[in-house]
Amino acid sequence: VRSDLVAVAPEITGRIIAVHVVDNQDVKVGDKLVTIDPTPFQLEVNQRKAQIDENTALVKVAQEELASSTAALEAATSAHTYAVQEQARYAVLAAENNAPRAQLDRANDALRRSAAEMTISQVGITKARTSINAHQAALELAKAEMAMAQWRLARTIVVAPVNGSITNLTTRPGDTATINIPMIGIVDSDAWRIMANYKQYYVRQLAIGSTVWVWLDSAPWQLHRGKVTGIA
Repeated sequence: VRSDLVAVAPEITGRIIAVHVVDNQDVKVGDKLVTIDPTPFQLEVNQRKAQIDENTALVKVAQEELASSTAALEAATSAHTYAVQEQARYAVLAAENNAPRAQLDRANDALRRSAAEMTISQVGITKARTSINAHQAALELAKAEMAMAQWRLARTIVVAPVNGSITNLTTRPGDTATINIPMIGIVDSDAWRIMANYKQYYVRQLAIGSTVWVWLDSAPWQLHRGKVTGIA
């Protein structure tokens, strides 16, 4: 009579603060086995949350800067259009001596300033868009790191992966749980099977899928129903 021994190993490393089972105890899938100190993992989650909040705020600031620069560009474009018209008008008047040269100089200066303001606004838009992309990437990274931190925090509680019974339990509070190092064994109660030897002439009568009735020497005449799953 055989079953499978499931070696339960933690997925994180940390100090064990509680063992929730005893040797030979029956457990079901999802039952708590061990609790690992969650404090450092909770602190990491808090840190990742702060990073998410920070990058979210930076993205919002960059978006506001983009909106401001876009509005400034619209205003500068309007002012530049007016300055072009004014400069053209004064240029004609000055050429015909119908306007003082000073008026044309002021129109030229206004045209240069409006063009510079357009350039500054365009640079601001480019800078704001770059900032948005950079902060958005940092935000996505922070969210990914948060998901990993939450996953590690959830793994501070080690649960039974199968139905079965605890065997040879030596884990104690204060021990260090090491990632991927087995610390608890469970005999799988859903994997019991019997391996039996028969004479060749008798094996001919067996067929995969057929029903069998079995009793064990430890409990004579207590019949157990089974099914043939393989013949070698």
